[in-house]
Amino acid sequence: MAPRSISSFTDVRLDGQDKATNEELEHDYRGDPYAEFGGYEGRIAMEKKLLRKLDLRFLILVIIYILNYIDRNNASAARLRGLEADLRLKGTEFATLLSILYVGYIIMQVPSNIFLNRIGKPSLYLPTCMVIWGMISCLTGVTTNFTGALLTRFFLGFVEAAFFPGALFLLSKWYTRKELGLRTCILYCGNLSSNAFGNLLAAGILDGMDGKLGHAAWRWLFYIEGSLTMFVAVCAIFILPDFPSTTKWLSPIERRLAEVRMAEDAGESDMDTKEEGVFTGLILAVKDWRVWFLSLTLTAQAVGLSFNAYFPTLTKTLGFSTTVTLLLCAPPWVFATIVAFINARHADKTGERFFHVVGPLFLGMIGMVISLATMNTAARYVGLFLQAQSYAGFIVFYSWISNTFPRPPAKRAVALAFINAFSQLGNVAGSYVFPANFGPTYRKSYGITISCFGAAILMCLFFRQHLISLNKRLDEGQDENAVATRKEAIKAAAELEGISDEEAMRRAKGFSEAMWFIEAATGRGTKKRMLTTTWSQALLILISLLPEQSQALKAEDFKLCKDAAFCRRGRALAGRALEAGPSSWRSPYSLDKSAIAFSSTKASFTVPVKSNIHPDVNFSLEVRVHEDGVVRVRMDEVYTSASKWKRYDEAAQWALTREPTLASKVDWKVGSKDVKATYNGVEVVVTYEPLKVVLRRDGKDEIVLNGEGLLHMEHFREKPAPEAKVEAEAVPPEAVGGPEEQVVVEPPKPVKTSAWFEGEEDDGYWEEVWKGWTDSKPKGPESLSLDIAFPGHSQVYGIPQHAAPLALPSTTGPDALFEDPYRLWNLDVFEYETPSVMSLYGSIPLLHAHSARSTVGIFNAIASETYIDISHPSSDSTKSHWISESGILDVFLLPGPTAADVFAQYARLTGTPALPAHWALGYHQCRWNYQTSEDMRSVQRRFDEDDMPMDVLWLDIEYSEGHKYMIWNDKLFPDPVEMVNDISAIGRKVVVIVDPHIKREEGYPVYKEARDEGYFVKRANGEDYEGWCWPGSSGWVDFFNPATWNWWTGLFSLEDKPGVAWRWAKSTKDVFIWNDMNEVGLTSPRKQVESLANERCNLKPSVFNGPEITMQKDNVHHGGWEHRDVHNINGMLYQNQTARALVARETPAKRPFVLSRSFYAGSQKHGAIWTGDNMGTWEHMAIGVQMVLADGIAGMSFSGADVGGFFGNPDPEMLTRWYQVGAFAPFFRAHAHIDTKRREPYLLDEPYKSIVKSILRLRYSLLPVWYTAFREASVNGMPVLRPQYVMFPKDTKGFAVDNQYYVGDSGLLVRPVTEAGVAEANVYLAEDQIYYNYFTHAQYRGSAGGKNITVPAPLEYFPLLIRGGSIVPTRLRPRRSSPLMLHDHFTLTIALDKNGGARGELYLDDGVTYSHERGEFIWKEFKAATMGGVVSISSMDLGQRNGDIAVDGALLANDYKLDNAFANDLAGVKVERIIVLGLKNKPKKVTVGPGRTELEWKWTVGSKTQANELVIKKPKTPITQSWTVNIQ
Repeated sequence: MAPRSISSFTDVRLDGQDKATNEELEHDYRGDPYAEFGGYEGRIAMEKKLLRKLDLRFLILVIIYILNYIDRNNASAARLRGLEADLRLKGTEFATLLSILYVGYIIMQVPSNIFLNRIGKPSLYLPTCMVIWGMISCLTGVTTNFTGALLTRFFLGFVEAAFFPGALFLLSKWYTRKELGLRTCILYCGNLSSNAFGNLLAAGILDGMDGKLGHAAWRWLFYIEGSLTMFVAVCAIFILPDFPSTTKWLSPIERRLAEVRMAEDAGESDMDTKEEGVFTGLILAVKDWRVWFLSLTLTAQAVGLSFNAYFPTLTKTLGFSTTVTLLLCAPPWVFATIVAFINARHADKTGERFFHVVGPLFLGMIGMVISLATMNTAARYVGLFLQAQSYAGFIVFYSWISNTFPRPPAKRAVALAFINAFSQLGNVAGSYVFPANFGPTYRKSYGITISCFGAAILMCLFFRQHLISLNKRLDEGQDENAVATRKEAIKAAAELEGISDEEAMRRAKGFSEAMWFIEAATGRGTKKRMLTTTWSQALLILISLLPEQSQALKAEDFKLCKDAAFCRRGRALAGRALEAGPSSWRSPYSLDKSAIAFSSTKASFTVPVKSNIHPDVNFSLEVRVHEDGVVRVRMDEVYTSASKWKRYDEAAQWALTREPTLASKVDWKVGSKDVKATYNGVEVVVTYEPLKVVLRRDGKDEIVLNGEGLLHMEHFREKPAPEAKVEAEAVPPEAVGGPEEQVVVEPPKPVKTSAWFEGEEDDGYWEEVWKGWTDSKPKGPESLSLDIAFPGHSQVYGIPQHAAPLALPSTTGPDALFEDPYRLWNLDVFEYETPSVMSLYGSIPLLHAHSARSTVGIFNAIASETYIDISHPSSDSTKSHWISESGILDVFLLPGPTAADVFAQYARLTGTPALPAHWALGYHQCRWNYQTSEDMRSVQRRFDEDDMPMDVLWLDIEYSEGHKYMIWNDKLFPDPVEMVNDISAIGRKVVVIVDPHIKREEGYPVYKEARDEGYFVKRANGEDYEGWCWPGSSGWVDFFNPATWNWWTGLFSLEDKPGVAWRWAKSTKDVFIWNDMNEVGLTSPRKQVESLANERCNLKPSVFNGPEITMQKDNVHHGGWEHRDVHNINGMLYQNQTARALVARETPAKRPFVLSRSFYAGSQKHGAIWTGDNMGTWEHMAIGVQMVLADGIAGMSFSGADVGGFFGNPDPEMLTRWYQVGAFAPFFRAHAHIDTKRREPYLLDEPYKSIVKSILRLRYSLLPVWYTAFREASVNGMPVLRPQYVMFPKDTKGFAVDNQYYVGDSGLLVRPVTEAGVAEANVYLAEDQIYYNYFTHAQYRGSAGGKNITVPAPLEYFPLLIRGGSIVPTRLRPRRSSPLMLHDHFTLTIALDKNGGARGELYLDDGVTYSHERGEFIWKEFKAATMGGVVSISSMDLGQRNGDIAVDGALLANDYKLDNAFANDLAGVKVERIIVLGLKNKPKKVTVGPGRTELEWKWTVGSKTQANELVIKKPKTPITQSWTVNIQ
């Protein structure tokens, strides 16, 4: 049943609802948090209205609290006008009158709140109690002796006890934790105000009523204030609300919203279960040690605040009259009220409590010190001012308490009452702290209060430190007992709530306020059980598994080089070489030239390699020359039948598309010192001793391997036995300087002859421990070190993924920007630092080196953890040092000599980017998470209502039942197929997340099949690996096992097939896939509570119970390979198999879309990637541009950064600029964290909404440009986004420019604005050419030596320039989605260069199938040329002329036909407008075709800075045909 609209609730009665209606309401709550309230915006508006109503009604609580304290404390004022004398009080009897009130107050609070929770009618209960205490206050005025006064005071406390804890409980039933602190403060301001205005009221009564009607003034004080209390009580009956479930003045939908708000706030309903007895809450509270600890802390504060009850007495010591004394009491409390309000509001805003509590207490202590130190009138009054401010901390402490016990309500009611009641013991004791005989200085009294404040501060600090310690243990996640206890906590919480474990986790997603917490584990091997099994106690553990809103990256959770033994060894090796110097340092590796063996074509040779530090270990080197000139260098150990281990040598097999074709013949020349070959202008030289490989061009070294002598392949060896200590004979006394004794003699260590090269210590050879995780290293050391130099090349690019500049800065040497090497080890690093060498989600070991002379590259086929040091020893050279944990040496030298050549050479190795589905280049709207199927429909509807184009809606993990991917949550998504069909009706698609962690649950068919077939990754002991991620206990499919491939494909089948046991039946052809967390991401018991004071449990993605948020390195994959060997490849295989599954599900096959977060060399063949969990900051916006450029250089053209940032709430200006950035990234998606505000573009206020709308339309108008650029990338590997150095390889000024780029070969130059408040931006033009502003048609001229120009960049647009000589095809009709644009007409924008020429391309196919591989496409070239005063614009077909390069992997020269099926379908599509920029003179006429048919046109004259513009209207030239337009 779909959730109902607002209107459907208008006929619901306020009472007497039938069962069906209640069930519908409950279903609506579980199924749709927004639709029933009119959508997201409707709910926000309704919530604001509800809060306004509540705030107005709850203001009467402040008035009641003022009267509560006035009636309680008026005895102190009455004391100044004869109360003691009239009642004949002696000794401590007055103090007893003060304290006896708190006896009754203590006794009644807990029973009162229990009763209030049961009846649920605070609007009757609290005013009734108020009437009674008003009557008792009046009766105090007629007492004549100590006994009568004692009884009235006792019963006054007894009845007043109902109010304050009851008020706190009532507020907690209506307000969320984020709202409660401020409301508690406002309530408590009634207390502070009573100290000010109560004394003013008392001053007026005592001064003017003495003797009236024969009664003393102090008696009138009780009569009048008691009567006032009763009057307000009667009013309160009609004003105060009851609980949400029992209030009748709300409409049903408002009451529903009130209940949903509180349920969302803690992840469960705010009602007690039917099974709970009257004393359930009391039992739970008494068993919770936190209740007792907080009670003691509050009691200490209460004693410290006892000066309040004696404030008039203390003020009297200033020496003024009674009336003046009472008037002087007011200012400190007025000021204290203001300070308390500001302090509480700031505490709520920052989420910090501890310092907001202890700060005011310290201030109060300072005031007390002043008061006890002097009798100076001014100083003592200042002291009183400061003392009053301590209440600000006291109030925040109350809000802290309220947030500590959220559920169940029965427990919360008792806890609040119990703590408040217990703390009244402090008021009882405080009544005796300021006896008259301590005056007038009251030094002893102040000594007591100072001590109590100090004790309270220490107790808060102790508890804070306790939580920090607890957090640290849980944070490290290394104690299995802690993990086990966490599981128990989750199960206990779920059992208590009557829900599944997964549902408990789902409900807790929105919970962001820290509880105070269960201790999960203590010590090694000691398991501490939960104190209780309540939901609030389990919640800490649940929150630890959730994503963090805005907690900064914890860099210490991830390794640096110093934390990895193999990297330490590699860097130490480089250090020894540097210290020795090039004249003394010599590589130990050499070749046996006598054993060189050439292949039959001499395209390759092998040769033995020896190491003079390990002469018994044999290595082999192989050098191959490929057909395209690429040189492959491989080196490995030589194995025998006795070899126990083998180095991982399969990385290249997974990365390469096919085994490269070797050159037909290479002429190698064997010399006395080296072997060399020359081909295609390239020379390869392999030196024998020491081993060195050099690639030269034109006699100059371009790539050098082992030129620095840092090659080191650590060989396999036997683990040495532990060295035994030998007990020697007795040693004479004279030998040891004492009595004869036995000594243990350490055997002398054997001399390590390789120490000059390998170092003295065997650092981390056999075992390594980091943050409690032990890597067993069963194979021992097997790292690989290799230096690769690029002489004559000043810049290097590549090795993504890092949040670093495009031109990679140095990590060693005097100019080093970074201290650590660049790291390649796929990890889930959220909110990553910028700039940084920290490894992120993907690893591509590809490096380009560039100079004005040439571009070269290397691809190092390694899949293990790798660190890369970069240095620039001179202005025209670069060196790199690669340190990998395992694997063979397998390096491909890419000779270039141009960047385009290097891209093509790498693409021939690892493949070109797949040509994506056309719709995938549109706008993607994503969020963690769209809540329901109706929410999805609502988002689509809003895009359409606001005329905003959008192609894809995304679903994050919450669509699934308990995070069992492919299993829909039927409560939230009851109609998934119908939902997808509704979205796809206008050509849109749905992308659904399928993460690699498979929930270990017997009833989950995906898990059961994978387990039964043995498809999971194994532990070192052969058991299935179990880790923790979003579903809890999970397994990971081992896609290195070929047996998993067909099984995984079968899961995505759209129909039943033989051999497919279970498939995702509730899916459609319009559902595509998002593979996240495939680094491999796990989860851990992380909890990010900064301190006890903060209280906020920030939520964060990913880990889980493995080192660095991933699985252990000694896990085992198919073939016996350790995870350390294959880690970086793992995510690519997952994306590959998912893409294969989508292709296989339909006939004819459709192009898949699979987004992956993890990637490796070759991932470009399988789909898109993105830059991961970025932040909504300007810095992340800017670095995202550089990261996407780096991805493109490494082959990953289909890349982008999440618009708006995954974390945070960007302001409208930032979000608008981010849409401009995203619209010019290949992959264009907006995404946001679950705790961020909804920020769909239609929610923006004007003018931002209209600006973003125009940006989206701009993206869609340029889709022909993007698709044409992707066609080229899919054929030759040229990146879709082209950095400055690629476009202008000889312009040295542009080598490091990475804040602007070109889109394919379109001529569009993009310079995003990534700073706040920018109105103009600098753009670098590298050539003497005209550039035109895309938006305004202003013209700019560059220069041959490069030139910076200033371009306007108001918020409405940004520097987007068209390079002179370009023709840009666009489709300008706004549509809701890109498939609806298929038959739209085109506009050509022709930007003439300085010679009057221009060129452009347009490629079209159906954008969905693979029919283009059969020649069904349109590929046109547009040209403009000026000759003899006539500008000719022509269209020519490229398919026939270039069939061999039209489509990757398909030779179409003989198959392509102009009238192919797709071209026939678009026969009616025409060019409807031609815009010519830069035409020098106004034309006389414009004609088309051989018949010279004249066309209509419009001329706009320009200026020196503005281009002349000619608009040719309706040329009606078919896009499928060749034609010519002449401008005369």
